[in-house]
Amino acid sequence: MAGLLEASTCRRNLLLRHFGEDPQAPCGNCDICLDPPKALDVTQITQKLLSAVYRTGQSFGIGYVEKVLQGQRDERIEQRGHDSLSVFGILTQDEAPLLRSVMRAAMAHEMLVTTEFGGLALGPAAKPVLKGERPVTMAEPPPKKRRARKTSSANPTGDPLFEALRARRAELAKANSIPAYIIFHDSVLREIAAHKPTQPEEMADLAGIGAKKLETYGEAVCEVVRRF
Repeated sequence: MAGLLEASTCRRNLLLRHFGEDPQAPCGNCDICLDPPKALDVTQITQKLLSAVYRTGQSFGIGYVEKVLQGQRDERIEQRGHDSLSVFGILTQDEAPLLRSVMRAAMAHEMLVTTEFGGLALGPAAKPVLKGERPVTMAEPPPKKRRARKTSSANPTGDPLFEALRARRAELAKANSIPAYIIFHDSVLREIAAHKPTQPEEMADLAGIGAKKLETYGEAVCEVVRRF
């Protein structure tokens, strides 16, 4: 439905194709035919999206593919080696806000289809786009109104344990030459500060702590908690 609403070509034809028909010409009567919106060339973004879907195995949803394209590492991406793919981090800052709309347009035009498990796979119309034989356009989205956001600190309650955990995380990150968030996000440190586990096994049920991280960092974290 979103793909239909964001269309830049004949809306009636999109509906007919959805129900198995193959119209050859615009209807001339829908709102787009009568008053065409400003079209945005999204061919390059679409090629990046289709390529990422293909290279990650055509089994993941848009959230996962979006992380790969934006170069965001997490445990799943690292375990599968998808942070070493040529498509990892190739999306520019200007392209990122358009990705979800491009995905919906790609699905509306059968460049992408969903698998039985909810992942994305290449559709019958993907090949000519990937080969550069078919341009892709969509209606330019309206500008979003920015809402004033309240600023908040990482530690709004001033918890000294949370600050001690952040300091320990910084030490571990420096020792392993990795970004601090790879070890634990601030939200995970808040959970630890709230539950105060003194033994690694007590951390196992906390969100964001997998078995590997528990084994690698559990004792170091609990050592900090025990001081409080």
